[in-house]
Amino acid sequence: MPEGGAGTVVVGTRAWGVAPATAVAASGRLVSLLCHSATEADSLDRDRVSPRHPSLPLPGALRPTADRAIVRDADVVVMVVPARS
Repeated sequence: MPEGGAGTVVVGTRAWGVAPATAVAASGRLVSLLCHSATEADSLDRDRVSPRHPSLPLPGALRPTADRAIVRDADVVVMVVPARS
């Protein structure tokens, strides 16, 4: 993690969360992707691909997590929640 903070945290793993999180992580910055559950975080971490973007591999700098405490030390928090369900 960068000194003084946890980098960027993206809250939301739907298409609009995964895409910007992947773009920022691809630039070499640490990005934590806050998942709804530990199961989802484990799956994304293991497979390194989102079912919503199967052709878009998750960069190594993107860390899926279900630990909501990660937002406390974040330098930037991006909330990406669906407008409709």
